Amino acid sequence: MAIDIEEYSKQNRRPPRSDAYKIRVDRQTFIVEKAIIAGEEILALVEKSLSEWSLNMKIHGGRRIKVDARTIDLCEGRIERFETVRRQAQQG
Repeated sequence: MAIDIEEYSKQNRRPPRSDAYKIRVDRQTFIVEKAIIAGEEILALVEKSLSEWSLNMKIHGGRRIKVDARTIDLCEGRIERFETVRRQAQQG
């Protein structure tokens, strides 16, 4: 059974180590089979690329942290979900 990281975050609890984790990216739910995952891998789940999209994680309490290419430990706690944001073209 997959550990729902959003539910643990809402209860202000740290998720335990497991073989599978349930994460939400935008409005879609996915099961991933590792606790440490790269931002690029999360973007790939929703078929988006790092060159066109940014990835943020929403932390319990409303704060958002930019993730992009770094790796995330899903067991660190407080992670509710992930959100994608289209990168803006620079003018100049």
